Amino acid sequence: MQDLTTRQYQQIVDEWVKTPIGVRYYAELTNTALPMARGGGVARLMVRLPRREQSFKRPERVETGRGRHG
Repeated sequence: MQDLTTRQYQQIVDEWVKTPIGVRYYAELTNTALPMARGGGVARLMVRLPRREQSFKRPERVETGRGRHG
């Protein structure tokens, strides 16, 4: 396997995105907003967890329908 340059990798990805499988590129606003939203969530946890200011919901029990003893 030969080493590819960044430009060659970009070309491969670009060709794939333009196929019916790849669908399309996202809009610039989407590409900006999504990482910002993720970063905001991570930042919130980083600030709140050490101070024990963050609470989490308890996981709901999943009913299997098999009764109490399986």
